[in-house]
Amino acid sequence: MGCSQFTRTTEAKSIISKPRAIQIIKAETNNTMSLTNIISRIPSSKHPCLQEKSCMKIRIQNQFSHFILDDLLGINPIGRKLYNIRKFWLLYKACESYFESIVHAVCISNYNIQDGITVMLISAVAKLGFPSITFYKGPPFITFIGDYQRETNDIIKAWNEFVKILTVIHNKKILEKFEKYQETINDFLLNCDDTKRWYIKKALKISEDFCFSVQKTFKGIDSFYNSLDKMKKQITVYSIDVNLLERFNGASIVHYILK
Repeated sequence: MGCSQFTRTTEAKSIISKPRAIQIIKAETNNTMSLTNIISRIPSSKHPCLQEKSCMKIRIQNQFSHFILDDLLGINPIGRKLYNIRKFWLLYKACESYFESIVHAVCISNYNIQDGITVMLISAVAKLGFPSITFYKGPPFITFIGDYQRETNDIIKAWNEFVKILTVIHNKKILEKFEKYQETINDFLLNCDDTKRWYIKKALKISEDFCFSVQKTFKGIDSFYNSLDKMKKQITVYSIDVNLLERFNGASIVHYILK
């Protein structure tokens, strides 16, 4: 993993390659935050010139590329449930991948949602500090008010799109519905002919993956919320480095500020 295309040039134009993959701050089991992984500190207000190549990588995991639903929709009501599973999975993964791409998750080892939120807050706090940010225990989780840098606005936009689907999942109890879908699908498998069995099993696997992924995201956001007070001081320190760097995008924060 890693983009391998993010480089730094000194004022003498010599190129220094950056690490392919880094380790960002991780929440520990006791809800404290490790502060031992900082590698890139800006030593002075005079920082190297930057030459950044495109390294965005959208990681939409479309596991339905070979999943044909058309022949099922008109045969049995189970088809509608399969369609809903497919729809919500693709919406969720698209929004999640958009947010991951803009916080540069591709170069974060063992990335999780806490990492993405950390990158986003460092970018936002660098401009306006914590007073412009409001935190909630449930959806929408985090809101921002103020005139941010363009790069910060891009991250916030991606976050807001992701939160929209998370809010729908939360408010409409989508996970509970998926659990009922799984029961129905398992019952349907007992009487399903062999030509349809592979598709139904794939839908069941996607439903299980969806529930696991969403639950992990909600737990990650909750863990970050509980650790927020301990994180604020370190995020503020990182935000000072961002201002010195004068680059507010996820890739710069990941490669130059965090380890």
